Amino acid sequence: HPGRFHEMAHQPFGNSAVYMAYLRDKGVVVHSLLELRLRGLAPAFCNILDESHAKAIFWGFDIDVVCAADAPGVSAPNPLGMTGDELCQLARLAGEDRRTRIIEIAEVNPAFDIDNRTCRLAAVAVFFYLTGLMLDKE
Repeated sequence: HPGRFHEMAHQPFGNSAVYMAYLRDKGVVVHSLLELRLRGLAPAFCNILDESHAKAIFWGFDIDVVCAADAPGVSAPNPLGMTGDELCQLARLAGEDRRTRIIEIAEVNPAFDIDNRTCRLAAVAVFFYLTGLMLDKE
């Protein structure tokens, strides 16, 4: 069901209006990075997760949502994206949620990376996911 699909941390300069119209037409719920930050990034995600009745969750972490200073090794560098720390907080949330079935780290392009910054960030995000996964889930 498209209403269970949440496009998180959208920035209007990063996607075409045609793409956004397509998502909205299909019923996808779109949250801007600005909106999420105003609500508090992690609390906003937790609220959405708490309201969800999904039995299984797929998390797609597109690294090009992260600011270029933290993740230069992407095909579409983002001048105003979320921080690497914010990405890792969300990866930990993914690990903490028992419904998580799949995580994906996407949009890493080592050919464009500087000092392996982006590859290292992707690895640290996986570390934070695993840390969340290991927490006691009584």
